[in-house]
Amino acid sequence: MASASTSELSDSFQNKSHLLVAAIDFGTTYSGYAFSAVSKKDDIRVYTDWGNVVAVPSAQKTPTVVLMRNEGNKCLAFGYDALHDYSELDEDEIDGYSIYQKFKMSLHTTKNIGRATYVPAKRGNATSAMGLFSYGLKYLAEHLIGTVGKETGESVTKDQIRWVITVPAIWSDAAKQFMRQAAFQAELIPTKDSDSLVIALEPEAASLYCRQLDINHLLCTGDSKMGVGTKYLVLDCGGGTLDVTVHHLKEGNKIAELYKATGADLGGSKVDENFIRLLEAILGDSVITSFQRSCASDFLSMMSLFEQKKRVVDPVKKQSLNIPLSSALGDLYNDMTGDRLKNAISPEWKDKGVAFKNGLLCIPHDMILGVFAPVVDKIVSHVRKLLQVEQVKAISHILVVGGFADSPYLQYELKREFGAIKKIIIPPDASSCVMKGATMFGHDPSSIISRNSRKTYGTDVYPMFDPTKHDAGKTKMYGDKLRAEGLFRTWIKQGEEVRMDKALTFSHVPVTPDQTNMSIGLYCSDHIDPRYCSDSNVEQLGNITVQLPGSGLDRKVEVKIMFGGTEITVEGRDCRPGGAKTRTTVNFLSD
Repeated sequence: MASASTSELSDSFQNKSHLLVAAIDFGTTYSGYAFSAVSKKDDIRVYTDWGNVVAVPSAQKTPTVVLMRNEGNKCLAFGYDALHDYSELDEDEIDGYSIYQKFKMSLHTTKNIGRATYVPAKRGNATSAMGLFSYGLKYLAEHLIGTVGKETGESVTKDQIRWVITVPAIWSDAAKQFMRQAAFQAELIPTKDSDSLVIALEPEAASLYCRQLDINHLLCTGDSKMGVGTKYLVLDCGGGTLDVTVHHLKEGNKIAELYKATGADLGGSKVDENFIRLLEAILGDSVITSFQRSCASDFLSMMSLFEQKKRVVDPVKKQSLNIPLSSALGDLYNDMTGDRLKNAISPEWKDKGVAFKNGLLCIPHDMILGVFAPVVDKIVSHVRKLLQVEQVKAISHILVVGGFADSPYLQYELKREFGAIKKIIIPPDASSCVMKGATMFGHDPSSIISRNSRKTYGTDVYPMFDPTKHDAGKTKMYGDKLRAEGLFRTWIKQGEEVRMDKALTFSHVPVTPDQTNMSIGLYCSDHIDPRYCSDSNVEQLGNITVQLPGSGLDRKVEVKIMFGGTEITVEGRDCRPGGAKTRTTVNFLSD
């Protein structure tokens, strides 16, 4: 655990009105949490004992893996516990269980995200993404509450905690809402729209944490001091995604976003995929495919070991990668080929330096660099292109965070490419600074004073048809009036700076005396100035539903939409004298 005595933390809970801020970093490959008491917000604690199940010292995160019993679709274990329990299953039991890994990527790659979204298993049956996420969040939350109890001697309940869940900045509004729904289903919050949950953007969280670090403890190039006025790029290289934001450090230690968040499907898991392809090339596609299917526990253990090896592959130290191959793989290879695994290396691969020695597959240095190169090259290319954007040219620092930031190869290439023109900063705790910063964000969400809109947002309107302005093919009769159908009315343009405290306000009146609610379509586009909501470059995000209290045509409801936060939020108010807030919901999910 982090420093600060148990008694000091316990003192923070003597007054039960004090809340705890707890941040859950639910990652593609690994997950963890951090927390601090409101009265001692700078005393951020990170749980570091995840690895005691598998004798991994000081593990700040646990694998994002869920074990499920197929009968009844019952989730049984999470993290190292899931891997351990799965490895203990007898061969005749294993078909009754499924194991799920790296399922977070489904929220980035699925176009229409809904409560019924399904994800495939590493081995076993496809299952509900909502079930997996809610189980994982509940497991981590309950583990955290248990840790707080042990550390403080005080019991804390979920409703005394302000929860923070981290997500990539490039995630869709639907994906963010999905995580909120999962937190509600996991019983972290009492209602889906509860302000007891804050969604934090991962690169922003890292930025908040790193702005206050002692630069003498950073791996950096050049004079890396950051003060008011500093403009810098945050490169969050996680397990699943590359997530990039551009920030400006303002007075009062506040942060403004200079350019919209960008990124790609370029996390450390892409290196894993390349490694698997290399194994397939060396040992045979069918062998590795069968190994994943028939010996899933051994395969997952091998990939966990490779995850550790990724942190030592260095372009300067020309060392081969030696990885043990399990006896189960040897038995499988013998069953499939009639030969021993040590004879699997063909003369062609031997000529390239591949060898099998004492149960270890030895891969030469240049070949293992080839596993990393396609991913690292694309990350470098992404940064290079960003630095050509007008709003980004002026940055002086590149802050590199995330689990993949620990890769010496990635560090080397970033410094080689940009070290002469930008100051490269790599925190020593690059993989944990997101959850630490997310805890800070939970204490003060106003730390980020403005963001740049990633998309153009608006709604559909139906004005009177004007042949000089509107497309004659997109009209509709409403009563005896010919109206243009579904024009895109822009609220926020792509790239526009949106302050945290800015709200778009408009009013609506009922169409009929007995109307009880109204629905407002919410649309978005990657174009600056879309014309019609039916255009191919426009998609409907969802609907805003506002309750209309009372009856009659003389009613009016004021609607406020806030785009400057990490989530789009909506508020409605009855405009009649003494009118109160009216129930307002926004839905981005497809079901």
